[in-house]
Amino acid sequence: MGLVPFIRAHPTATRRVALGLVLVVAFVLRVWNLNWDAGTHQHPDERYWSLITSEISAPGPAEYFDSESSPLNPYNLDGRDTWVYGTFPLFSTKAVASFLADGPFPAGALVTAADAAGIDLRTDGIDDFDAGYNANLIGRLLSALIDTATVGLAYLLGRDLFDRRVGFVAATLLAFTPLHIQYAHFYGAEPWVTFFVTLGVWLSLRLARGRLSLAVAAATGLAFGMAAASKLIAAAALVVPATAIFVAVAPALAIAGRWTVTALRRGAPDVETYPAAEQGRAAWQIVGWGALTGFVVLATTAITYRVLQPYTFDGLVSVDDRFTRDLDYLEGVNSGGNVPWVVQWIGRTPLTFPLRSAFWWGMGPALGLAVLVGAAKAVSDVIRRQRWVLLVPLALLVVMLGLVSQQFNPLIRYLLPAYPVAIVLGAFGVATLWNAGRAALARGARTVQATGHVLRGVAVGLVVM
Repeated sequence: MGLVPFIRAHPTATRRVALGLVLVVAFVLRVWNLNWDAGTHQHPDERYWSLITSEISAPGPAEYFDSESSPLNPYNLDGRDTWVYGTFPLFSTKAVASFLADGPFPAGALVTAADAAGIDLRTDGIDDFDAGYNANLIGRLLSALIDTATVGLAYLLGRDLFDRRVGFVAATLLAFTPLHIQYAHFYGAEPWVTFFVTLGVWLSLRLARGRLSLAVAAATGLAFGMAAASKLIAAAALVVPATAIFVAVAPALAIAGRWTVTALRRGAPDVETYPAAEQGRAAWQIVGWGALTGFVVLATTAITYRVLQPYTFDGLVSVDDRFTRDLDYLEGVNSGGNVPWVVQWIGRTPLTFPLRSAFWWGMGPALGLAVLVGAAKAVSDVIRRQRWVLLVPLALLVVMLGLVSQQFNPLIRYLLPAYPVAIVLGAFGVATLWNAGRAALARGARTVQATGHVLRGVAVGLVVM
């Protein structure tokens, strides 16, 4: 049997193998030259992460939630009075690095296997990492792993929003996205928050399609809680499940509203006498269940954040003054405060600069064009075809762009949590151009067929480039 007949005869196996190859390529690109600075800690933010990692230590069972005394709290370290990042990636990296450096079997075997696979963790048989200042190598490895998992999520998101073709194209595009590959080579929060926000968006799709189960709501809250504990800006992404729940209950809310207004206008002493009482009552039950689902999402998010970012708080719910001081510092920096490293942003146009950076450098022009086509088509489908579920990914893009574009220092990495969703829409844009070209080829006129060839060529070109 030839290759093409085999593929046609085994479509499921072919898809899985192809996706597996994409994930392998994505991982290789992210761990290639992992020790790119030869242990010299060239990245300033990463260097600070390494310093904090080297100085924190495991707390006792009664100390973990004690902000004042916990040795795991960055605020309690000598000479350290700030930590503007999430603690979930910090704690996770410290734990994994401690296990791989000093832990029992299979720690050594895992490092040996990674070294044999060409991952830069050893030189001449000696570990280049430890559980302290050199834990940045493990932080980079975890970034590479979690960003590769984000590529897999892009497939699931594209598949569930559109179809398997869009999902596969989205995973392929994300695998080669420059900004993702770059930040997978750093020990920091960006790959973590991006993964968990994308996971939250994917779970929110289930809510939007009417699966208002408490299990899905709790999983969604867990994802967004982990995202916020990786970087606080992810809390703004809670607009995504809010949008999803609204999409799910909107039809029932309309029915319930009409029934209630009609019943009140009739002045019936008992609304149960209204002929559509059963339908109205059922609609209000759906609305109530949606409200409960939203509460579960918020509660799970808050509990997860409380556990994984414990030193935001001093006590059970009161906010630590040191954390508040960090927020004030960030507000000053983001509004153009007198900080030397933000001088470079003077004169930048707030809205257009981050978009130009993402278009030319973060994604590249070809992928940027695909995203523009896909986003425009998604907005059109919402308006013209009432595909309300597309409001879920669009909500994330709007809130992230709104937050980042108005900052005085709109760093290109601040938009990274929106990249997977944007690239899924980019894959949808490619599919839109391809389908338009195929439709044009099906017509008889030569000029129309020529347009079809052009559109299909553009679609292929956007993916290749």
